[in-house]
Amino acid sequence: MKKIRTLITIILFALFAGGMLWFYALKPDRSEEVIASEEDTVTIRIWYTDEALTDYLTSASVAYLEEYGVRVIPELHTGLEYLEEIDSASFGEEIPDLYIMGTDSTEKAVMAGLALPVLDEKGAISLINYPQVALDSVTYKNEVFGYPFYFDTAFLLYNQTYLKQMADRALRKEIGQEVVSSDSDSSDSNDSGDADDEDGGMSDIDDISLENPPEGYDPAEWDVLVSERMEKMIPTSIQDVLNFANSYSAPDNVENIFLWDVNDIFYNYFFMGAYMNVGGECGDDPTIIDVYNPDTVQCMQVYQGLHQFFSIESSESNYKHVLDTFLQGKTIFMIATTDAVSSIVEAQHEGTFYWEYSVTSLPGVDAEHASKGLSTTSAIYINGYTQHRAEADAFARFVAVDNIDSLFQRTGKLSAANVTEDYIDDAADLARDMYKVSQPLPKILQLSDFWIELELVFVKIWDGADVEETLADLQSRLQVQIDTAGVAQDTVSADDIGDDSASDNTVDLPASENDTSGEETTSD
Repeated sequence: MKKIRTLITIILFALFAGGMLWFYALKPDRSEEVIASEEDTVTIRIWYTDEALTDYLTSASVAYLEEYGVRVIPELHTGLEYLEEIDSASFGEEIPDLYIMGTDSTEKAVMAGLALPVLDEKGAISLINYPQVALDSVTYKNEVFGYPFYFDTAFLLYNQTYLKQMADRALRKEIGQEVVSSDSDSSDSNDSGDADDEDGGMSDIDDISLENPPEGYDPAEWDVLVSERMEKMIPTSIQDVLNFANSYSAPDNVENIFLWDVNDIFYNYFFMGAYMNVGGECGDDPTIIDVYNPDTVQCMQVYQGLHQFFSIESSESNYKHVLDTFLQGKTIFMIATTDAVSSIVEAQHEGTFYWEYSVTSLPGVDAEHASKGLSTTSAIYINGYTQHRAEADAFARFVAVDNIDSLFQRTGKLSAANVTEDYIDDAADLARDMYKVSQPLPKILQLSDFWIELELVFVKIWDGADVEETLADLQSRLQVQIDTAGVAQDTVSADDIGDDSASDNTVDLPASENDTSGEETTSD
């Protein structure tokens, strides 16, 4: 009996095993399906140099895989010899299909074969999605290379709380309401003159409360009057800044009426930016070089005269200090860049910035001369050596246009696109207005050091160098660089240029200790 049960067990096991073999013979191995699926999934890589983008790009990559089935691998790099690294990696197994870079290096990338014109199958590169300055920044020789991603530009940042208090006090004096200071001496109250009539008296603690309107005024009506006066106090020229400094007394903790980093071209450029032209609208025309003319000379003479008034030494000036003093309530007006907005928002969240603030247009040097700020735009480029051009182009559009609404919240960077993102307050939107009227850096390869050379010119003039001689020398040196490059290019024989190979139409990347081919430099 025991033998019979054993035999039955063996027969059942054999039947079960045979059934399993039959089942798997008809059904493909699932592990093979998974492997085949993974092999069919397109993988592209995007390089970037700013760590602040890590979370944003990682999130976008996950969302893109789920929605489109394309795997994207973001890779953070140092930015040193950035294009050279991209060039080297393009001949390896893990080719960077896309990369984020400042648009001023466009010509260098194109000539090296590392940038392709965008496919833009959905027509995203248009004035509907971008301001003209963003389109100009990615246009080279009438072709569009790259999707504009985010920007940096300069503007006038000011402490709105201080201006409101000054406007309130000035109006009270005008209507005859006595503003008695608890610790001011009698000579202050007996002073007369236009400056004293406009004096906000912010260096003293007033006995009256500025929270309540004067007798006979409705609170809403008074607020309108104060706002109108405050708007008139915002300087539209450097001369207005000087008049302001001579007409108003600042709070005890304020150390600077107006401050900027005199060492960095980003914060100096506006002084003569409206009258300087290097490379034309798109910064790619080497026949246009105009930095020495009567307007630039006059503007820089005014600039040089500010040294004595503000007593800012170039050897001690830096942007981090300027921004810190504003965050501490020690500065009323400063020339800032877009990073200041995110720094203020962060300080507000931490409870260390207690004031209202706003931004406005950069001031001209005087009533006759306008201002024009500098801007840099980082764009997403398609590598000329990618094997997945269409997929890379589609992801670039996804990151720069379709999925851009949370960029500022995640990275503190302002999108170059016309986004609908809620920026918490109006400052970021106003900064975008400054971007729209800014001047992008030129793309001309031979003038890759233009930023640095112009920066040195400003420092020399600030420290007392002759304005005309310094600007004339800059004009001459820029022209020599262009002419020399033209002669060298003309010596290349047509026989030396291949017709079929893409690599034959590229140039070797010049070595540089101070390579600026990565994303734009942010001042500290």
